[in-house]
Amino acid sequence: MKQSGAADNLLEAGGAATPDLARENNLAYRHFARPEPLAPPDGAKTVSLRSLYNRINHIHFSEGTLQAYFRNMITGETFFLNAAPMPCTGDELSCFWSDNDTKDHPPNDFEFMGLAIEDSHSHILIFAEILHSDREGFTVRLPMAGYDAEQRLTQRYPCEGIHVELSQGGVSAKGGLVDFTPFGFRIRVKTKPAAMMRWFNVELPATLSLHGNEGLIFSSPCMYMHHNGDHEPLEMVLAPAEVDYPAEPDGNRNPAQRLVPSPALVIEHPLLGKPHRLRVSQVATSGFVVQEDAQDAVLIPGLTIRNASLEFAGGMTIHCSVRVNSRYDKDEGIFSYFVEITDMRVSEYERLSRILISALDPAACHAAELDTDALWEFLFDTGFIYPKKYALIHAHGNELKETCRKIYHERSEIAAHFACQKGGRIQAHISMVKAYERAWMIHHHAARGKNLRRSGVSVLKQVMFHLNDMHRLPSAAMDYAMAFFRPENRFPDHIFGGFARYLDDQGGCSLDTMAYLTYTTLSLHADLPDGWDLKEVTDADLSALKRSYAATSGGLLLKAMGLDNSGREDGSLEAVFGEAGLCRTRKSFALAYRGEALAVLVMDRSDLGLNLSELLNGIKALIIDEERLSWRVLSIAVSKLARNYPLERVPVLFHPFTYTENHNVPFEKLYHAWVLDVRHGDEYMRYMRKKFRVKYN
Repeated sequence: MKQSGAADNLLEAGGAATPDLARENNLAYRHFARPEPLAPPDGAKTVSLRSLYNRINHIHFSEGTLQAYFRNMITGETFFLNAAPMPCTGDELSCFWSDNDTKDHPPNDFEFMGLAIEDSHSHILIFAEILHSDREGFTVRLPMAGYDAEQRLTQRYPCEGIHVELSQGGVSAKGGLVDFTPFGFRIRVKTKPAAMMRWFNVELPATLSLHGNEGLIFSSPCMYMHHNGDHEPLEMVLAPAEVDYPAEPDGNRNPAQRLVPSPALVIEHPLLGKPHRLRVSQVATSGFVVQEDAQDAVLIPGLTIRNASLEFAGGMTIHCSVRVNSRYDKDEGIFSYFVEITDMRVSEYERLSRILISALDPAACHAAELDTDALWEFLFDTGFIYPKKYALIHAHGNELKETCRKIYHERSEIAAHFACQKGGRIQAHISMVKAYERAWMIHHHAARGKNLRRSGVSVLKQVMFHLNDMHRLPSAAMDYAMAFFRPENRFPDHIFGGFARYLDDQGGCSLDTMAYLTYTTLSLHADLPDGWDLKEVTDADLSALKRSYAATSGGLLLKAMGLDNSGREDGSLEAVFGEAGLCRTRKSFALAYRGEALAVLVMDRSDLGLNLSELLNGIKALIIDEERLSWRVLSIAVSKLARNYPLERVPVLFHPFTYTENHNVPFEKLYHAWVLDVRHGDEYMRYMRKKFRVKYN
């Protein structure tokens, strides 16, 4: 091995011959693709000898490597080998070859050109003099200074354990991620260069997918930048193509707010495998605007981060998963990003929503801050718990109080509550609860005081704010929002019924009228007549119900109740309530005559007080054939199911309500069952802003 002159240049990338000599000597060479000179570039910053000592010793301490550059004097190609330095205390430095497959030191036909130290910020060239070289390593004399040949705007980060798939036109290649910057990736693929470049079109974008231990973490179109010629392994540099990610929450989503003091976003970076802390300038229920110095930037638009935490002063932390959606320059040397929340637990979302609601409305009150005695006083004073309703529940006061304590004062995944106060007194209240596997119910809306309408709208704004981004979270399992209200109650009829009539699409937002009565569990326990059977519902029974419902309504009630498929619970509803120490089940039965279903009876069970009208703790009779099903037979079937309830009188809802009229059933009142497909949530928000001037400043 010979010493090169200091002014010799490294060979430019591309067009180089195959290094057969290196292969014959089992040399673990790496082709050096960049046409950078191993001589001081114009404007290069000088790096002192003391600084070189410190950098080399840090590499030794970190068990890292530096690069020794060589040129094949036969082919003219330039290569480098990784070398592990020994501690450096003087101008002589000893290094050992670090490549596992290096069985011999570079032969005489390879001349030494110098050393380089690569880190995330710089590329330092050291024009050292070779003193000794053998199969174990080498010794050099260091110069008085080195040169920083590449002071990068952003860092380059090495990666391990990230699997790569590059696909274009139905053909793909697999490999690994070598390193990345905020603007690109360097990948190493297993496909031979000649075979790869036969199908890969460098002029067209290709889809780059990155997989880590937790699955897919990046998938986006990328543009080819360059590769290392015909050398193996094939390395290619790709830059993400521009994708139209939103730069901030759109007009239909909740606005981003500046909080004082600002929180921080701590992420477990999926490419780096370690935590990284980001400054947060704005917070919304849909995501965050974060900033980082360009030189230390680690975010890439399209990157999925499964472990992220929003940390507030005082120690409160909110956990979530996020995706980096966009990058834009805020100031010189600073990058800003909109980081979108992709998922979080409902209880975590409730905490974030509450912080932002309180910032918008100082009168807003967190559920945990509500005094339960004051809440009960409010519900009685407003008439929400009226005499007949109280007669239904009064014998179970202690159970009601315990249910209230659990859902108001313990974090859970099944409920959220909103209130506004004035002078420490509750002025308005509204709640929502997970009613079915894929549906949440809005209920317990009441208000009082001189500004009754204003107070009522105030809590309505809170629940709309909460729902606006909650329904987008996979953990919320929310395809539908629903509410039950009396037709004569003008306020809910405006805010719920008004939108259903405005949209005029039962498939987007539906209204179904249901008759209500309370059925005494002390009724005569008669048997069903011959030929009749009350059995577990089957797919055939549900198909008959869906045909009947489509003819009479065409709405969303069956879908919201989970009756559009098997009709059987998947266990998720019972499990999530069980985690909160509460009960919630749904079982469906078919009332059939000689095997033909004429009605489906849904037996909803919950803790007393989950819904104070006990609409989730009663029976829903969904009639398939009004003419052939007598009230006498239906009444017997209802009584059989009513025995399973601890109430003396069990609420029963009938659909269609015309059944009670045609069969002279003594129903007590009518309810509208309102169901919204949350895919129409943006339209509902626009309606509320226009109709009720609901807006968030």
